[in-house]
Amino acid sequence: MAMLRSPTASQSSSNPDLSTSHEDPAISFVNTRKRKQPKEDELITKMLDLYTKKIQASLNDFKTGVDSSIAEIRKDINDDIKLNLSNLSTITSDIKSEVNSMRSEYKDVQNKLTVMNSKQEEFAATISEMCAGMDFSSDRQDKFDKRLKNIEECIKSHNQCEPELLQLKKNSSNLQFQLNEYQQRERILNLEITGLPELKTENLTDIMIAIANYSGVILTSADIEHVNRVQPRQAVAGRPRAVVMKLKKRILKDNILAGIRKARGITTQNINIPGGPTTYLCE
Repeated sequence: MAMLRSPTASQSSSNPDLSTSHEDPAISFVNTRKRKQPKEDELITKMLDLYTKKIQASLNDFKTGVDSSIAEIRKDINDDIKLNLSNLSTITSDIKSEVNSMRSEYKDVQNKLTVMNSKQEEFAATISEMCAGMDFSSDRQDKFDKRLKNIEECIKSHNQCEPELLQLKKNSSNLQFQLNEYQQRERILNLEITGLPELKTENLTDIMIAIANYSGVILTSADIEHVNRVQPRQAVAGRPRAVVMKLKKRILKDNILAGIRKARGITTQNINIPGGPTTYLCE
């Protein structure tokens, strides 16, 4: 590896007389440049600031142009959307009109089918007469006879099912009538109490007996078919569930209602239920 050494006296010599020595142009340029450095830095700084402001102004103009272009594009898009929505509304209206027209035509077709069904027997007889007078080939005649047979079987099946369908409709009507009568009989014996506060240790039978006694009716547990609270279809916060009591005799229900109406209502205090006075109704 080469060793770096200082130059020897023979290789270089210094000139003590600086005034008489020739000044190196490079050194002179460096010294001059060093003396002018602050002004050049200030000039460069000003130029940089000027370019920065120009670039910033250009960017602002570019941003303004972009924002304007975006606004125009949005406006065009909104206009296109409104136009398309208007066209779509018109098309939808036309489609609705066509659908209504098709429904009307469908009803007409149903009416015509009803008339055709009433004339199926006449149509079958007419086909039989036409078959007798036609001269078809054997294959075509066989196909026609097969189709005619299928039609006759469908007609026969339809005629056989119609009495069964009528009987089923009649049975359904009878069952619905019986169900309505049963529900009415069940509700006649029911007494519904609303607004009665719910207690964890409540005995509904004793409470019902107390209500009956307040109304002037002597009631025992043997007179009660059952009593329980029922969940309403739509629960309301803070409102207690209603109590339904089914009695064995309707006269007991009527006498209890009459007594409560005569007393103009009943409160929790009337039957010694703890808490503030709360009015509730019986139906």
